[in-house]
Amino acid sequence: QFDFREPHSCHDGQPCNNVLINVANRNGRNYHTEVKCVAVNSMRPELLAVGCNDQYVRLYDTRMLKIGPRPTSETLNGYIHSFTPGHLNKLASCARHHVTKRPLTATYVTFSPNGQELLVNLGGEQVYLFDVLRERLPITFGVDDFQPVRSNTCAFIHYLSYTTSTSPNVNIATSDTGAKYSKIVKFTNSSATTLARAESLKIRGNDAYNCSQYTLAIHYYNVALLWDASNPILYSNRAAAFLTRGWDGDAYAALKDCRTSLSLDSNHFKTWIRLCRCLRCLQLYEESKACLDFIKSSYVSYANNEIIRKLESDINDGITATGRERRRNNHPEDYISRHCLQCSDFKMRYCGHCNTTTDIKEANFFGANSQFIVAGSDEGSFFIWDRESANLLHILRGDESIVNCLQPHPSHCVLATSGIDHVIRLWSPRLRKETAQSRHLRNIDALSSENQRRMNFDPFHVMLVNVMYRHLATNDDSDNDGINNINNDNDNDNDIDNDNDHDFDRNSHPSTCRTS
Repeated sequence: QFDFREPHSCHDGQPCNNVLINVANRNGRNYHTEVKCVAVNSMRPELLAVGCNDQYVRLYDTRMLKIGPRPTSETLNGYIHSFTPGHLNKLASCARHHVTKRPLTATYVTFSPNGQELLVNLGGEQVYLFDVLRERLPITFGVDDFQPVRSNTCAFIHYLSYTTSTSPNVNIATSDTGAKYSKIVKFTNSSATTLARAESLKIRGNDAYNCSQYTLAIHYYNVALLWDASNPILYSNRAAAFLTRGWDGDAYAALKDCRTSLSLDSNHFKTWIRLCRCLRCLQLYEESKACLDFIKSSYVSYANNEIIRKLESDINDGITATGRERRRNNHPEDYISRHCLQCSDFKMRYCGHCNTTTDIKEANFFGANSQFIVAGSDEGSFFIWDRESANLLHILRGDESIVNCLQPHPSHCVLATSGIDHVIRLWSPRLRKETAQSRHLRNIDALSSENQRRMNFDPFHVMLVNVMYRHLATNDDSDNDGINNINNDNDNDNDIDNDNDHDFDRNSHPSTCRTS
C-alpha cells in the first residue's frame, strides 16, 4: 500500500516496507503465489478482495491490516474468508478427485455497485457471482448420507426435511447441517398465467433437449424458473441438460439442481438417478454407489432396469480405476491452505466465453441496475449475459484477437472495450446499422460450445486455433444444427420429464432464437 502524497521509496534489490498483505505460501507447492487483481468495496471500503493465480479469491478487512516489511508467512490478521466454486474447493467432497489439472487464475474481481456481490472472472473456468454478506456452503456428500433411517428415507432426505420444517423461509442454511440439507425456497407468483408461461417454456426446453440442443434447453429452463421457481421438474430437467452437455462445472451445477429438486419432491425417481450420475461424474464413486444402493432398495421395481444396471457397471469400473490410480501414484495430497477451510460457494455461473490466453481478462456489471454481466473472450468477442437467469444474450466482435478490458460508463449506458488492437471501442444499445450487422454474432450457441472446447486445449493448440476460429465466428451462415458437447454422458435416452401431450413445432424455436 502506498500513499500518493509521499514519494515512492521502493528500489530494486532493497526490501519494501509498504507490504499490506502477503499471500505467498509455497509450502507443498511447485509455483509461487502471485497477486493478479484486487478490488475495493465502494459501499464498504474496508473490504478488499484479492485474486491470485489459483481458484481462491481472498477477502480481507483492511482495518485489521498493518503496513510494514514483508512478513515471512502468509498474512493472517484481517483475513475473513475466501470464495471459490464448490467443485474447485479441494476440501469439498465433490472436488476430492475432480479439481481440474490445468492452471486456474482469478484474472479480474469486482464488487457490485451495492457492495453485496462479488464477480470473478476465473481463468481456465467460467465467470462466477458470489454473495459477499452471506456464506454459501459448498455441497458435500458422504456414504453415510444414503444410509436408510426409516422406510424409503435416507439420512440426506431426513435432514433435508428437518431443516425445511424448522426454517422454512431461508434461502441458504449456514448451520452445521451443511449446504446439501438446506431447502431453497423461492416465493413466486403462482397465478395461472405465470404457471402456464413456465409450462410452455418447459415444453420448449424438453423439445430442445430431445434435439440435442442442450445449451438452448438450459436457456429455456432458466427462464421458466424465473416464472415458477418451486417446480422440481424444472430443476431436475435442467440437471439432465447440464449432465449431458458436460461443460466445465456442469456436473456440480447439476448436483445443486438435484439437491434443490429433491428438497421440493423427494420421491422423484429420475432426480435420484441424476443425483447418482452427478456423483459419478464428479468421481465420487463410493458415494454414487451408496446412492444407487438406496435407489434400488427404495424403488424395487426398477432394480433390474437397464439404466440401473449400466450405471452400476460404470460406477464399479470407476471404483476399480480409482484404486489402481491411487496405488500407482502413491503420493500425498497437495498442500491445502487455510483458504480451503473458509470458502463460500458461488451464487450464479455464466458460461460461454474462453479465458485461457491472457491473465488480465475482465468481467463486469453493466446496465442501470447492473442487470447484465459482460466479459471478454480469447477469440476476440465479448459476451453479455442476463444477470438473473444467467442466459447468454449477445456476442459482439470487439477485437481482431482478444478482448481483455470492459468498463461501463458510471452514468450512461456506454461500454468501453479494448484488447490487442490499438483501439478502444465504445458501445451503446443503438449502434449504427452497418456496425451492428458486422459486429453482432448470431450463432452464439455454437460459438459458446467451441469456446468450452478451447479451454481444454493446451496453450500452443489455442494459438493455432485462433486463426481458424475467427473465420467461424464471422460466418453467420454456418451450420448450427445441434450443439456438440464435451464429455457427453450416454445415459440420457428418454431422460427428460416431458409430462405433456402438446405437439410442438421445432421450427418455431431454432437454436438462434432467444425467449425472454
